[in-house]
Amino acid sequence: MAGNTTLPQGIEIFREGTHVDDAGVPHAYSAADIDAMAAAYDPALHDAPLTVGHPATDEPRYGHVAALQAVDNAAGQRTLVMTAADVQPAFAEAVTDRRFPKRSTAFYSPAHPQNPKPGSWYVRHVGFLGAQPPAVKGLADLPRTQFADEGAGLVCFSEPAPTQPRKDTMDEKDLQAQLDAEKAARAEADKRAKEADDRYAAQLKAQRDAQHAEHVQFAEAQLKAGRLTKPEVPELVAALDQAAAAEVVQFGEGSDKKPLAPVALIKRLVERAAPLANLGGNAGGAAVQFGEGGEGGARGKSDAEIDAAAKAYAAKHNVSYGEALNRVVSFTA
Repeated sequence: MAGNTTLPQGIEIFREGTHVDDAGVPHAYSAADIDAMAAAYDPALHDAPLTVGHPATDEPRYGHVAALQAVDNAAGQRTLVMTAADVQPAFAEAVTDRRFPKRSTAFYSPAHPQNPKPGSWYVRHVGFLGAQPPAVKGLADLPRTQFADEGAGLVCFSEPAPTQPRKDTMDEKDLQAQLDAEKAARAEADKRAKEADDRYAAQLKAQRDAQHAEHVQFAEAQLKAGRLTKPEVPELVAALDQAAAAEVVQFGEGSDKKPLAPVALIKRLVERAAPLANLGGNAGGAAVQFGEGGEGGARGKSDAEIDAAAKAYAAKHNVSYGEALNRVVSFTA
């Protein structure tokens, strides 16, 4: 069942009844005890890890118990079930493929000095096992529930290990190797993705730097041609830089639509503009001439006279003031 990334909810890990621990001591658990186990569990105090077997240090952990609930099983027995979280995909796949068909739960006893909730039985970890048989019978399939003992107050219920090598121990090594391989593969993939991102960012910066230089060159050419003033040069460059990142726009309708990049559109509009009027001397020292075809003879006229000439031209030819001003003013070398 490749691809599993979680475990089913409501996995049975313990039930009411009398169970004998590893030291041969019987312990009786009532339905009320099962309810108390579920009520005592608080992952904020101690989130019981999911392990393979019963490691002394509760490591490595392949997930944790997010919640416990007390329910009645099919036989009417009060049963403790868990909901798991943060389960490593390889571990979830191994469990659902039944490489670890049995479970064994270790508990802190009420008197254990490390018990997060003194006075109550508290789940320490849930161990998944392969071939070792369960001590607590009757759990729904996946089962095995153990209580282990590491000294005063820590109780384990298990059965003697079989004489042949334990399948769950071999599986644990295989699983850890698989997890290590997946971690290394993810790290390599992350490294390659970052390298690709860095290359793309460098290429994008080089492209934008080249575009900016070309925009500066274009704007300065328009200044020289008299279509811009000096303060407008950086404004045009900024507009071209921003337009370079925009999408291509469409002009026309239907089959007549033609794509045009915003940068090209701005450049075309600037290049088509008439040179600015020099109202009092221009940078190139060009003379100002008024009228069309010799009409008007307005060389050297004042601003008021230029304004009057433009208004007269607009009235005569029924055009806008701006167009009239462009018509009556021209530069000559």
